[in-house]
Amino acid sequence: TSVRFGLYPEALAALPVAWWVWDRIAVSAGSFAAVRRAGWVMLVAAGYVGPALVVATIEGRPDVETASSCSLTGVSAELVALQDSLENGGGPLAVLSDLDDGPELQMRADVDVVATPHHRNTDGIIDWWDTMRAPLDEARSRLDRRSVDIVLVCPTRDRSAYAPQPDGSLIATLLSGQAPDWLRPVPETDNSFDIYQVIDG
Repeated sequence: TSVRFGLYPEALAALPVAWWVWDRIAVSAGSFAAVRRAGWVMLVAAGYVGPALVVATIEGRPDVETASSCSLTGVSAELVALQDSLENGGGPLAVLSDLDDGPELQMRADVDVVATPHHRNTDGIIDWWDTMRAPLDEARSRLDRRSVDIVLVCPTRDRSAYAPQPDGSLIATLLSGQAPDWLRPVPETDNSFDIYQVIDG
C-alpha cells in the first residue's frame, strides 16, 4: 500500500523538479556552462538513487524460497491431486493456511482459501489467525463454520510465525507432531508442508 500511494507525491514532485532541471540546463551563454549545469543536475539526482543502492547492497536480496521455507509449488501440485481424489461435491477444496500462501495456492491449485493478504478479506485474516491459535474444540467449530477441508502447516516457518503458540491451541498441537482425531494427516511427497484433511470426529 505504501509503495502504491507513494506514486502520487512522486508524480506531483516531478513537476517542480522538471522545471528546476530545465532551468539549470537551459542556458543561453556558452556550451561549457550548459554541460557543467547538466553534470550538477545529474550529480544531485544520483543523490536520490545512491543511498538506496547502498542499502540494497547491505541488506541483500532475500531468497524467496528460503524465506518461505516450504514449497508452495510442491504443495499446490499435491492439493490438485488431492482435490481430484476426494469427493467434494464437485467444488474446490477450502484450505486454511498462512495468509501469505493464499494467492499462490488459489492460482496454482485452484482452491478456496480462508485468508489472503488483502484489506477486503479482513474477516478471512481474522478467522485464520483466531482458528490457528484457538483451543481444539473452538478451532473445530471455526473450521466447520468456514467449511474448511484442508489445513496446511509449514513447521519450519510457523514455529516463529505463530510465536508464541498458546498451550493447547490448534497450531501448538500440530507443531508438536500430534493431531486431533478430526484431522487426518495426508501423506505427501513434498516433505515441507504438513497437510491435514478435516474429517468427522
